[in-house]
Amino acid sequence: MLVYPGGDAYHRDTARYSFFQNYLSDLGSRTTWGGAANSTGAWLFGACLVAAAIALCACLAGLWQIHTPSATARPWATAACLAGAMSGISIIAVSLTPMDVNLHLHESLSNGAIIPLPAVALLLGIAALRDHRFPRRSVAGWGVLLTILGLYVAVLFWHPGFGTERGHTIQVTGQKLAVLATLIIVPYQSWLAERAASNSKLQVQVQVIPAEEK
Repeated sequence: MLVYPGGDAYHRDTARYSFFQNYLSDLGSRTTWGGAANSTGAWLFGACLVAAAIALCACLAGLWQIHTPSATARPWATAACLAGAMSGISIIAVSLTPMDVNLHLHESLSNGAIIPLPAVALLLGIAALRDHRFPRRSVAGWGVLLTILGLYVAVLFWHPGFGTERGHTIQVTGQKLAVLATLIIVPYQSWLAERAASNSKLQVQVQVIPAEEK
């Protein structure tokens, strides 16, 4: 964002990135709306997207591993991993398809990255509910993320104020809120999952020690 020269669909002469007017995809454009070169920013954005895709898949793999001992949670966690993998692949494809090069393909790939995410939150919420080691706040956290991501997907397809600056601002702001919510909730859920797994191992050790003493 710091190296983005500026410019958006409705204000092409602005001098910096705007939280409420620029999509994240604008950062990956090689040429801004105002015609300025953005090769460095585009490269950095592409690298960040690849890193985000890898982090997403690694996080889901870790959650799947933690849920694996629970027969009732395992299928839901597996389904969440498959949906997340679809999103991760699309994110990497987005990094290779800048908006200013092929807008239609970029939008299609972006939708392919976003649409599976509410399903991931729903499936992991069910997995947490079916896994007795997980606290209720884990289920609630996935429910909050599901709601936020679901609302953003609805905004994408409902197009409130489509073709107007107001509608543009709504979609841009919704994108940022969805990303921020994901960046806050997913690490928190990972921490809860690790804590649940650690507590489970500790309980097993406590049960085994008295048995060995007998």
